[in-house]
Amino acid sequence: MDTSRIQVALEKGVIVINGITVSAMENQLIARAVQKVTGEVKVVNRLVIDEGLNKNRVSP
Repeated sequence: MDTSRIQVALEKGVIVINGITVSAMENQLIARAVQKVTGEVKVVNRLVIDEGLNKNRVSP
């Protein structure tokens, strides 16, 4: 996974991947995957993964 294509924002507890919302169970799995790839633990309520992003933007 290209971390430059991950946008993490503090919002309403959903993950959106290229415009498709996924479930809370998938949310936990994706959060662990992001932690593994980036080496960082982030507490987030919303994770947006969009192939069109040019930068990794994180809102604590």
